Amino acid sequence: MHMTTRTKCRQISPISPYVGAQNSQRIASLWFPRLPSERVLRARPIASPGTTRTEKETGAGAEAPFALTLRESNTNRLYCLNPAAEARGLVRGMGFSDARTLLPDLATRRADPLADARFLRLLAR
Repeated sequence: MHMTTRTKCRQISPISPYVGAQNSQRIASLWFPRLPSERVLRARPIASPGTTRTEKETGAGAEAPFALTLRESNTNRLYCLNPAAEARGLVRGMGFSDARTLLPDLATRRADPLADARFLRLLAR
């Protein structure tokens, strides 16, 4: 997900706040490649198989492979992955059935692009 914000600010001279003051515009562009999966995992975390109860409660331990899926042209595709899933060879846009063949223990949830957009707007505030 990508977010661009624009803000107007006044540049103030280090000598005097009134000398050389002019209006300018600053643009900040931020890229969040894993925002959808991070948002979902923060709301409902998952744990790797073999993770102890204490590790699950504290969030410690190995990260389990996780992906969000999105229905596209009569098939489910991987929409967003966490680093553990990418490290095991999965890529965005891959068919879900192909991903499940490569990684049977892949944890998935359905993507919600509208919720991602709402979350991004909250971040921009």
